[in-house]
Amino acid sequence: MDFANELAAKVMGEILAKGMSLSDVDLKETVDTEAVKALGKIKNTLAEDKNQALKLAKVQEIINEYKM
Repeated sequence: MDFANELAAKVMGEILAKGMSLSDVDLKETVDTEAVKALGKIKNTLAEDKNQALKLAKVQEIINEYKM
């Protein structure tokens, strides 16, 4: 499953877990927002002054955070 589909599944799961209806949600906008957040965190991590191993570990944490 690619990253966008994983985010869509995560968002849909969160919506349904809260008892909300998917009919009132613009899923594309929500997924885009989540993807932008994830990519922003990754960009900030890569810009920090850390060694490469720490950067890779942090990026992996961010990816895992946005997975189901």
